[in-house]
Amino acid sequence: MKQVVSLLVAILFTLNLSAQNETESAQATDENPLFQTTGANVIGAGKIELNGALDYYYFSKDYPEDNPYHLRIDRFGANLGARFGIGHRAELSVSMTGSTAASEYNLTRHNFFSSGTLTPSVGARLLLFGGRKWIPMVTFHTQVSFPMSFFPKYFKSSFQYAVQPLIALQFRNRIGERWALDYSLGYMWGQSVPASHLLGALRYSIFARCLITDRFMLGFGIENSGAKIEALWQLRPDLQLKAQSSFSAAFGGGMQSFESYSLIGINWMIK
Repeated sequence: MKQVVSLLVAILFTLNLSAQNETESAQATDENPLFQTTGANVIGAGKIELNGALDYYYFSKDYPEDNPYHLRIDRFGANLGARFGIGHRAELSVSMTGSTAASEYNLTRHNFFSSGTLTPSVGARLLLFGGRKWIPMVTFHTQVSFPMSFFPKYFKSSFQYAVQPLIALQFRNRIGERWALDYSLGYMWGQSVPASHLLGALRYSIFARCLITDRFMLGFGIENSGAKIEALWQLRPDLQLKAQSSFSAAFGGGMQSFESYSLIGINWMIK
């Protein structure tokens, strides 16, 4: 873990120094503070953002016809994180996510088991281009997660560990004073998502955001094949309340599945 953090800091420091002589601003001059914690933005030199959230994930899958198979997962989680501005174009982030889940499977036998996860992550972002007219803002994002799973009742071997690197490009086009179009394309691999499985490892999104008032923003779009909606409310200049909800469903072949994810949290910017 220490070696990964040191490498990311060294890379960001080198790239940030090389960008200092560029005349173009790293942030759009008309960027509302409400947008600073979302999309392709970096938080800025010397700034620190703390964030925390509670979330709930639901998954259900049924084969109601030929094979009476049923699976349901209810997972509750919490996460804490921090972002550190390294110069005007780069930032470093760390986070810790924990969750506990209860699962029910096999409709005829009503079997249950519980599990838990703990996932530390470290990441970095570098603003490659600040955006100009129709040319988007472009940010490179990389992150390494270390998910650890616990199965206290169901499995004799009660601990599993994985490493999941992520690389992505994030883009933002400003459309007038109130609209922004965010989109991204990335790739994640690891033990649970092998590098050879290209399509399964792709991460993508396209998101439209609208500033409804000076303090409230609403966004909606598609992220990893699921519909997503997000609301951000600026309680004061350095404190933001966020809420997210996403869902996806599939039917066909005698199978039906549904999953949803909800989150509520805060972002606190330390200047």
